[in-house]
Amino acid sequence: MGTALVRFTPRIGDIVMLREDHPHAIERAKYYRPDRWRVTGYMKKHTPEPPKGDSFMDRLIRSILEEASREIDAGKGRTRLKWCDATQAEYITGSGIAGCIYPIEDVIVVGRVPWSESYLAYSEVSSRRNWGEVLF
Repeated sequence: MGTALVRFTPRIGDIVMLREDHPHAIERAKYYRPDRWRVTGYMKKHTPEPPKGDSFMDRLIRSILEEASREIDAGKGRTRLKWCDATQAEYITGSGIAGCIYPIEDVIVVGRVPWSESYLAYSEVSSRRNWGEVLF
């Protein structure tokens, strides 16, 4: 009988670090202690939507917005990302000494912030403020 691989998405407020075999973790370990981040949000790949309007201006504005969105290399090649909820997440965003965006499969949970339940709930609600928006 085989075993099933279950995808684990860290929760808002979890403390994560890169897997020990991740290339960035190996390089940084030569000089620094392992980086840790507090999970602050979730992202997924952005696929451009076809223009909704028929007018030239609608198409022009949509194309300008698409071109302006930033491409990020977060471990899976250069791609545009947009904010989403945990059920759709392919990447986590984190804060610490510096911010991070990494694929979920590249991080491991090593702890949880010692915050009250009410503040964790507030952080969860705050993480939803950008849902659906493309990262610029």
